[in-house]
Amino acid sequence: DATLAITRAAEETVLARTASRWLGSDNLLAWPRALKLVSPALMELSITKDFIHRTLVLSIERSPRFGIWCVAPQPPLCWWFDREGNALEQAPTSEGSLILRIEDNAFFIPAAGEPLYDAPHYAAVKKILSFFENGAIPAARMALDRTKQELSVETLDGARLMWSTRFVPPDSLFSFLIAQQKTGALRTAEYVDLTVENRVYLKPK
Repeated sequence: DATLAITRAAEETVLARTASRWLGSDNLLAWPRALKLVSPALMELSITKDFIHRTLVLSIERSPRFGIWCVAPQPPLCWWFDREGNALEQAPTSEGSLILRIEDNAFFIPAAGEPLYDAPHYAAVKKILSFFENGAIPAARMALDRTKQELSVETLDGARLMWSTRFVPPDSLFSFLIAQQKTGALRTAEYVDLTVENRVYLKPK
C-alpha cells in the first residue's frame, strides 16, 4: 500500500533526526512541520499536529507528472516522468490522447530519479511533447526509435508525424502543422517527415 509505505518512510526520516530520535515517532513533539522525503515522486510532506486528539495529518505533495514512458520489455514497463525527463514512479499502461505516452524501443529498466533519455535528445522530445500537450493536434500514439533517433507521432486523424531528436524543432514547424490542420491538409496526409532540419515533406494519402 503506497500510503503505508510513505508513512513508514516519514517515520524513518523523523527518527533519523538527532533532535527527535530519543522522543520516538509516537511523540508529536518529534515531528516537524514538513519533511523532505527521499523520493523523486514526492516533493514534500507537510504535517499538521492535533495535540488534543493526539493525531497527525500527513499531506503529500507529489512531483508534477508530464507523461508516461514505456520501455520495451514485454509486457511494457511504464513510468511516470517529469517535465525534465526523469523517472518518478511506475505507472499503468494507458491508451488515448489525454495522457502523453511514449513507447520506447530500448531495453532497460528505469530507476526512480534518473533521466529516461540523454539530455541533448530529450530537449527535442520535450519541445515536441509540449506542443502535443496543448491538444491542438491530438496524438493517438508516440513511438521513440533510439537507433534512428526519431519520435513518430500518430494523430487521431491517422497522419504520422516523424520528428528527429537530433535537433530541437523550431516554432515554425509547429505553426506549419497548425496551419495544415486548419486547412484539412493534415487529415489527408499519410505522413509528414520533419526529420531533416529546415525541411518538411508531406505525403498525401
